[in-house]
Amino acid sequence: MRVALLYRDRLTLRGFDEDLRTRLAAALAQGGIAAKPGQVPTRVEGNAGAWRLTLPSGDTLDVPWLLNATGRRPNTASLALDTVGISTDSKHAVIVDLMCQTALPHAYAIGDVTNRKNLTPVAIAEGRAVADRLFGQPVAQPDLDRVATGVFTLPPIGTIGPSEHELAASGAKLRVYEADFKPMRHAFTGRGERCYMKLLVDDASDRVLAVHMLGADAPEIVQSLAVAMTAGATKAHFDATIAVHPTVAEEFVLMRTLKRRVNWRKRSASVSTRRPAAVQLNSQREHRRAAHRLFS
Repeated sequence: MRVALLYRDRLTLRGFDEDLRTRLAAALAQGGIAAKPGQVPTRVEGNAGAWRLTLPSGDTLDVPWLLNATGRRPNTASLALDTVGISTDSKHAVIVDLMCQTALPHAYAIGDVTNRKNLTPVAIAEGRAVADRLFGQPVAQPDLDRVATGVFTLPPIGTIGPSEHELAASGAKLRVYEADFKPMRHAFTGRGERCYMKLLVDDASDRVLAVHMLGADAPEIVQSLAVAMTAGATKAHFDATIAVHPTVAEEFVLMRTLKRRVNWRKRSASVSTRRPAAVQLNSQREHRRAAHRLFS
C-alpha cells in the first residue's frame, strides 16, 4: 500500500529537534512514504467511495483512505471565563501560573485547556499535584521542561527536554554528543534502519539538559532515562554507568567524543576530543608504562 504524507512545514514534527526531524524524513522516505511538504489540501471531496484532494498547485490526489490530523484548541470560548476574572490567551487557553492557579485565586486549570504540554500523563500529574496541595501534603508541581515524549513513527522517536535550537536561543553554553549507527541486529538482517542519539549538556554544571533519540524502542529507552533526568543526572553520571552489551541503549553511556560546542564564541571551529586531565599516550610503550604505574 502506498502512503502519502502531506504537511504544511518543510519537515514533519514542528517543534522537535531538527536532527530528529531530518533523520525521520529520510527514514520515512526509505520506508516508501511519499512526503509532500508544504502541501495543504485546499479541498477534500468524496469520490466514488474514495477521496479526492485538491492541492495548492491545482493537482489532485485520489486516495482510498484519508486521515486528517487537524490539531485542537481549548474549547473555552463559550464559557465567558473573563466575566469571573479568569484570563485566557489568544487561542482561548486558560492562563495559569506554575501551580496551575488561574487569575481567580480559588480556580485551577490543568491539562490541555492550558495548552502547555498537551499529554494525558501531564494532565494526570498536574491534577494529582493540585489535589495533594489543596487536600493533602504539599508537593512540587511537575516540571514541564522534562516531560518525556514518544512519537510512534517507524522508526519511533523518544525525547525529553528542549531542542538544540531552543537551548541555543536561550544563550546556554552547550556540549553536544551524538551517535548515528546501524544497530548490531541489522548487521545480520541486511536492513538499512539506523539509530540516532543526542545528548545536550550544560557546560557550566555538566547537567544533561536534553536527550533525543530516533530508533527502535526509543520511547521505552527515553522513559527510563527520564528518571535520571528528573534526578538531575550529569554527563559524568552517564559516563560512569556501565553499559549493557549488546544493546542500543548502551550508546547513551558510551558517547565520549564531543561533536560540537554551542554558544562558545571564543572557541575555534575545530573541537578537541581530548578528555580533560587525560595523558596523551603516543605509543604502545607509553601506554604500558602508564598502566604499570596505575596498577602497581
